[in-house]
Amino acid sequence: MARMKEQPKSRMELGMSTIMWWLLAKRLLVKELQHALAVKARDTVWDEEDIPTATVFLSACLGLVVVDKETTTVRLVHYSLQEYLQKNQEYYFPCGDSILSSAC
Repeated sequence: MARMKEQPKSRMELGMSTIMWWLLAKRLLVKELQHALAVKARDTVWDEEDIPTATVFLSACLGLVVVDKETTTVRLVHYSLQEYLQKNQEYYFPCGDSILSSAC
């Protein structure tokens, strides 16, 4: 997580958003996550060009997030990472629930 915060701001934000969406939603398909990441606060118009490719959001996560090729489900690389993030959710994503709510 420290390495992720050392990335340029836009990449760090994409990586952290990817992990936040996964952590709070629990199960997401690639297409669902792509659309979730494309929604920005205060957007009034949907812009398909804002949808990040899987390659882009996966690279921003520095290997912490992977895609199951058979089911196209997004998941964390290891269960221990999930446990760590669940224990530290308030530290990393203090407003996560409200961000997801407003996006929905």
